[in-house]
Amino acid sequence: MPSGRPTPTRRALLTGLLAGCGVTALLAACGSGGSTNATSSTTAASGSTTASAASKAATTSAASTAAATSSATASASAPAVPTPSSKSTVKSGIPVVNYLCVFASGKEYDSYVTVFNQFNQEHDKLQVNVLPSTGSFTTTRQKILVAHASGTTPGDFYENGWGPFTDMADEGVITDLSPLIQTAKFDLSVFIPNVIQAWQYQGKQWAIPPFVAADALGYNMDLFDAAGLKYPPADPTDTAWTMASFLDTAQKLTKTGTQWGYGGGNSGAPTSFNAFGCTDGTFFGQQPWDDSQQKCLMDTSEFKQAMQYFYDLGATKYHVIPTSDESKGFPKGLDTNLETGVIGMQPIVGLINKAKVKNRLALATLPYTGTAPNQSGRFFADGLHIDNSSKVKGETLSVIQWLMTPDPNAGYALGLGQPVSSLKAGNPKMAEVYQNETGVDPKAFTLQAQYSHNSGNGMLKYGNYGKVGTLVNPIFADFLAGKIDVNTYTTQATQFIDQNLTQKTTSIELKLAANPYAPRRTPWL
Repeated sequence: MPSGRPTPTRRALLTGLLAGCGVTALLAACGSGGSTNATSSTTAASGSTTASAASKAATTSAASTAAATSSATASASAPAVPTPSSKSTVKSGIPVVNYLCVFASGKEYDSYVTVFNQFNQEHDKLQVNVLPSTGSFTTTRQKILVAHASGTTPGDFYENGWGPFTDMADEGVITDLSPLIQTAKFDLSVFIPNVIQAWQYQGKQWAIPPFVAADALGYNMDLFDAAGLKYPPADPTDTAWTMASFLDTAQKLTKTGTQWGYGGGNSGAPTSFNAFGCTDGTFFGQQPWDDSQQKCLMDTSEFKQAMQYFYDLGATKYHVIPTSDESKGFPKGLDTNLETGVIGMQPIVGLINKAKVKNRLALATLPYTGTAPNQSGRFFADGLHIDNSSKVKGETLSVIQWLMTPDPNAGYALGLGQPVSSLKAGNPKMAEVYQNETGVDPKAFTLQAQYSHNSGNGMLKYGNYGKVGTLVNPIFADFLAGKIDVNTYTTQATQFIDQNLTQKTTSIELKLAANPYAPRRTPWL
């Protein structure tokens, strides 16, 4: 029955929720959408530029600037937009697609500008203008949501490196790409299946992933040689490289108090992402989540076995990982514990800074015990969304299609230090550049990406993922501290996840708060 009150518009609803959550109102600091000349796009970008150099995308803090909310309430603090370090070369009088780049300065931002300037040089009927954002994926997401609350377009397309997107789909912030893909005859079968499926929701495609951040196991060849040990394989189909083999190798590489077989990974597991232990089970053939059944699987025997295994690698049992006290003697500013020269194995994602590594390093596949194929670890493939308010959606998809060709694809992916293409056929250019820059063959990344599932096996896409993290992470900390056992932890975690993950909020108010559990990558890791 009608209440007699006017029905709020979507914009009013979003604006009110933004103000009510005490989250930024970037209402005056959002770039324009597609335009017909470079001047209007550049003006919009410069109008939102308010601060100095950006932090890396892996950081979640950003400077703030005051911006007014709409008619009713007080002002709020907004993520600042650093001054760009380079500029797009956009030809005037030609339609423009605006790319909202998470960076605003530094070599990463410059690499993206270079890639899209290449597009501009090659095309006479369409141009790409790069708009700077905040230097953080989390606050870039906020910037996009606030732009929609204010009725403006933050950019025609942007890269999701923060994770959750189902709420953005539900609220009409991002575009269902399926009809655009069909019209353009864009063949998605050329992509690694798990990678393209990671961006599907309710039978629709919401993003195109240009690259894959995959896990591999880095190892110190010199320590292996000194111990007379065989190098671990790069091929995930090698069934001899089991979890038992991994433990045996780590023990043989360990010398009490001076050398450790394993650097510790993420909460014990050899992976770069393991929020509340969600990746542990993959090493024993058990994913944490069944997206088709909308059910958490952490309370299974295989998952419990995995969590106990990684817990036991620490000082309470096997002690193949250095304790916090033991690692205090390591040099400061390490990008990976492998740089110490006293760690045998350590998970790696992205680039290795060979100037900081004194030993010979190589990459292996992740160990695995379970039903074939090897599904250890995880990948996260950043996805390119097209904004739903864009007036140039078809043109924007054509830019993304161009971005999947070999040279642009390599330039774009290596801007974040990722050597793996999302395409089945791979991209030899990426591997060549990576090996030249690091001295390490990235084959293990490429092979593992064919088998691993996306982070959380689909959990990260849900808008309520951040809320789940705030509920589960404290009890995970209790498990790691030995305060509760694995049965208690997995039972409680499963209940929290099942009860909260897929619930839809009344609007996007969510998740405007920072999501501390999103996957993070730095160029040197």
